[in-house]
Amino acid sequence: SMETLIDRIRKHEGFRKRPYLDSQNVWTVGWGHQLSDPSEAPKTVDELEILFIEDLYEATRTALGFVHQSPTEVPSEIFSVIVEMAFNLGYYRLSQFKKFQKALFQSDYKEAARQMLDSLWAEQVGQRAVRLAKIVGGV
Repeated sequence: SMETLIDRIRKHEGFRKRPYLDSQNVWTVGWGHQLSDPSEAPKTVDELEILFIEDLYEATRTALGFVHQSPTEVPSEIFSVIVEMAFNLGYYRLSQFKKFQKALFQSDYKEAARQMLDSLWAEQVGQRAVRLAKIVGGV
């Protein structure tokens, strides 16, 4: 469900009220929202909530674009994982997951899960990738 997805993203991203440099040296605030300049950061939790919703909307659009050519319906649990990957990676980095995408389109979810783990992203996010790949491989 959408609620499960939101809770999972929030938990995985973690929350910081003040801007910080993430592991990739990018200014970040709230639930993983990237900033070009720390001075742009909102000051209230309400404003950070709005940013989160905007980022989630953008991630959902990116995920829809990622699956739109699939000949079969992508199961909702897997779609939620793609939304989370889009949230975390952004459009450009997600679009490079070509073998993952191909496996999805062939409904080969075990292979899709393998492709998720065989990536630089998985090295960077560790357990998060393992948990998400388990969801995909288990469908």
